[in-house]
Amino acid sequence: MTSSADLSSAPATEPPPPRRATWAALRPLVLRLHFYAGLLVAPFLLVAATTGFLYAASVQIEKIPAHGGRRRLPAPDGRLPGGVPRDRRRPRPRART
Repeated sequence: MTSSADLSSAPATEPPPPRRATWAALRPLVLRLHFYAGLLVAPFLLVAATTGFLYAASVQIEKIPAHGGRRRLPAPDGRLPGGVPRDRRRPRPRART
């Protein structure tokens, strides 16, 4: 059996430092790196999402007519919308070759 005198003469050993102290020291660094990595990656994600959406919607976008759905047909009497007969239009300049 050990007496109290034996316990007091034993060398005092310190317990190992808790692991939380290491994490507490590294946490600000990890958070800052995570922030800057997000700033670096965010523009690429934005471009990828935008182009992916446009690619997925391209079939529907192509169905929209460029001229607003209006067809341009000549008037039935052969006149242009300004009231000028077709044969009295200014002739187009010829292309020089």
